[in-house]
Amino acid sequence: MMRDYQQQAVELGFLHHRFLRGTPPPNFVERGQVMVDQLAALRPFVIFPPTVTRTWTPDVHSGGSR
Repeated sequence: MMRDYQQQAVELGFLHHRFLRGTPPPNFVERGQVMVDQLAALRPFVIFPPTVTRTWTPDVHSGGSR
């Protein structure tokens, strides 16, 4: 599932880049909507890693100063 999700996201990015360059395909809106719909359908099945909250800890090798 993650591979399919990533593939759709990349394809949507390329499509958007073509739009920004001024060279979108004639069916730009329809293709983009299909990709967004596929991303939305795949999203519930994609497991992302948990968010890591970093806290500052003193660097013991440099005496704790930064």
